[in-house]
Amino acid sequence: MNARLPLLILTVTILLGLIQLWISSQALPPLVASHFDASGTANGFMPRNAYLLLISLLLVGVPAFLVLIPSYAIRNAGNQLNLPNKEYWLRPENRDRAVAHLLVRGIWLAELVVLFLWYM
Repeated sequence: MNARLPLLILTVTILLGLIQLWISSQALPPLVASHFDASGTANGFMPRNAYLLLISLLLVGVPAFLVLIPSYAIRNAGNQLNLPNKEYWLRPENRDRAVAHLLVRGIWLAELVVLFLWYM
């Protein structure tokens, strides 16, 4: 399973999210509501630039964390991976395919998280 296409889609989605954030930020007031109570009333505020930095870091950092850390762990876990039918999937002839499959699933998870953050 090739990870190039999912990784390209993830990268494009992150870039589009950053562009949309920048475009929509032009209409924000200098002080942006950033925290709300249970009834939906704003009770915390932050400067627009801090808000943009925070959301940008979330759009880039969370997917990077979801892809890079598991990628490193999967590649270096040896026989410690917890998989159904582990003996089959970790055989030398199947291991590369299993690792690639897990990595692609991690990229798609990161894609869904980016879309969720973009929606929020």
